[in-house]
Amino acid sequence: VSTTCDMVLTGTAPCWTEDPVSAKAVVSQEIEGLLQRSPTLRMCDFDGLVRQFLHAIHNVGGRQGVHEALDVLHRSTSCKYRSCVHNWAAYVKTILKGFLRDHKQALIESRSADCFPAHA
Repeated sequence: VSTTCDMVLTGTAPCWTEDPVSAKAVVSQEIEGLLQRSPTLRMCDFDGLVRQFLHAIHNVGGRQGVHEALDVLHRSTSCKYRSCVHNWAAYVKTILKGFLRDHKQALIESRSADCFPAHA
């Protein structure tokens, strides 16, 4: 039987257990929150592939990870005009893919440090 810490170390950890809200609901809530403060992004920019990346981010970093990813997305898009990007869903996916790649290892390491604190 695998422990949660074992699953974190192997990258197979389930969604954060302290948040009883489903990953789908978390992703939807975080997208809605972003859309309320973003003058550029629209709901149609969050297609199935974009949502898959957000679910993958949730599996690694929980709600906080999704929130941080969408903050990066907001900063990356807030000064852009809609006419400057031909395919917004692809652009959003590229940003989230980079976030997942850059932060996955750091998120796993921080969670494993919680499981195995250093002894003084």
